[in-house]
Amino acid sequence: MGVNLLGAFCAGLLVVWLLPRPEETLWLRALLMVGVLGGFTTFSAMMIDVLLLWHETGRPWLLSGYLLASLFGGLLAVWAGWRAGHQWLLS
Repeated sequence: MGVNLLGAFCAGLLVVWLLPRPEETLWLRALLMVGVLGGFTTFSAMMIDVLLLWHETGRPWLLSGYLLASLFGGLLAVWAGWRAGHQWLLS
């Protein structure tokens, strides 16, 4: 989950850095957001963690907690990266 949260934070930073750039950087946006961060944090890796957690513990409530923590933690990390990007890169 830590890798997913770090990747979400980096995505927030990258969005702030790339949005004001001219359209010539669309390839860079695709490379960094989809390529680099997509390879760094993949949804399939999270789903494998979920499946293994379910298989190894047999506790659906633990599975639900992990999914909710990943979803809301990722959203919070993107927001934090967005805020940090505005403070570090635009000020």
